[in-house]
Amino acid sequence: MNLPRQRWLMALLCLVAPAWMRATDENLWPLRTTQEATDGSEAHTSALGPLFFDDRLPDRQESGLRPLFLHRAFTDSTRMQDYVFFPVFFRESHEANTRWSILSLINFDRRVEPASVSATAGNPARPATPSDASEAFDLWPFYFSRQTGDPATSYRAVLPLYGTIKRRFGNDRIDFTLFPLYSRWQKDERVETDWLWPFVREIHGGGESGFALWPLYGERAKNVGATANSRFILWPFWLQRDRQVEGGTDRFRALFPFYSERHSPTLRDTSTLLFFGTTHATAPVAYDETRYFWPFFVQGHGADGRRTNRWAPFYTRSVKPTGDTKSWVLWPLYREANWTDAGLAQRKTQFLYFVYWNLDQRDPLRPAAAHASKTHLWPLFSAWDNGAGRRQVQLLSPFEVFYPHDSEVRTLWSPLFALYRSDRRSTDAVRTSFLFDCVTYRREASNWRLDLGPLGRVSRTGGRTRFSLLPALFSRPSSPPSPAASPSPAPLPSSLASGTPAAATVPAPAPAPGPS
Repeated sequence: MNLPRQRWLMALLCLVAPAWMRATDENLWPLRTTQEATDGSEAHTSALGPLFFDDRLPDRQESGLRPLFLHRAFTDSTRMQDYVFFPVFFRESHEANTRWSILSLINFDRRVEPASVSATAGNPARPATPSDASEAFDLWPFYFSRQTGDPATSYRAVLPLYGTIKRRFGNDRIDFTLFPLYSRWQKDERVETDWLWPFVREIHGGGESGFALWPLYGERAKNVGATANSRFILWPFWLQRDRQVEGGTDRFRALFPFYSERHSPTLRDTSTLLFFGTTHATAPVAYDETRYFWPFFVQGHGADGRRTNRWAPFYTRSVKPTGDTKSWVLWPLYREANWTDAGLAQRKTQFLYFVYWNLDQRDPLRPAAAHASKTHLWPLFSAWDNGAGRRQVQLLSPFEVFYPHDSEVRTLWSPLFALYRSDRRSTDAVRTSFLFDCVTYRREASNWRLDLGPLGRVSRTGGRTRFSLLPALFSRPSSPPSPAASPSPAPLPSSLASGTPAAATVPAPAPAPGPS
């Protein structure tokens, strides 16, 4: 045996072994970076910068290749989701149910009724059978189908040739042949038949009747419940409608575009040349409005506190009976809105719609409490503060302002632009990263650690400062500086998911976790 060679191989294995061991934090950028919470609740691994990722969260596992693919598996069920170049393709499966979609234009949905796979009163559970399943497939706007095993709810339609569509598009049943040559629309007992839609129409059933030879002449009558009659001549030049309301008749007449009026026991509304008119209402709440040049110059006020003061595009302000307000200055330069939601006062400020966007949230019952806020300066950064010690910042951030509630965009697209991230859980727990985790800094109380990719590490623990060269190879990967309060390394965009900052109700300044 060649003992010197054996010793050399053993020494090499000892050096590279730590790189393959499970580590709380590991930086082999750009090949791989790993961060794991010390309690094991979350782990985040990325490779080739932000491109490949594998995230373990408390309720799900996510992995994929940005921005091409995302696979999501939920830990509490068999539910799984797949996205390919979101929003191009989406697929979701849960037990025997499956649905997928391509650009929301080609859609498939297969469902099994829950009653078919679980026990019912007096009947033991039994496996699903083909007759329990329903399948729907759409190829917009040409093909629509649904197969349930029941002729009463199954249908197929090939537009414009021939077909039937049931319980969709606001109707119980739609039949057509060579549309628009012939079509039949049924809602409850009312049936509308069109020949060469929309030019020739006949209506009957359900207490309604009518016909139309559009745009020359048409009339319609409803003789059950609140009766109503309508008519047009040379649409849209002459329109009229009468319908019964409490206390009398609501009458509408219009000679378009010159004049229109509407009279009822509680309302009088007139318009001249479309842009000028007045409104006087006495019920349910008194309200008066003057339209000097609609929709730009409008003044209105109501007995319930409602106000409209519009001199667009220079200045507009509206007040709702609830006290909610909305204001514009030099539209679309500046916009401000104030409202209350779930007992919390909200204030949104915008410059040029999305270039600057800020949402501030406070508890009106605790005026001294810290505010929660979310801010976007497009496309430079997004920042979030829960008002209880948790703050996060990301540079660059071109998507968050447009998709504040879309977790798929946040997972697949936002990290591709995250040149800088900062996550401060409290004044003593901070994590920052540069260049997609190439350089990371983590601090817990007086302990801290700085990783310069795979090249070096500087850390301070227990009052001692250390420097490591190629730490992934020549030193055992170590845990964060303070395992007692290690912050979860969840990507910043996932904490910007909520459309409303979530912690104004949390007593400040006690630290609280942000939204997951």
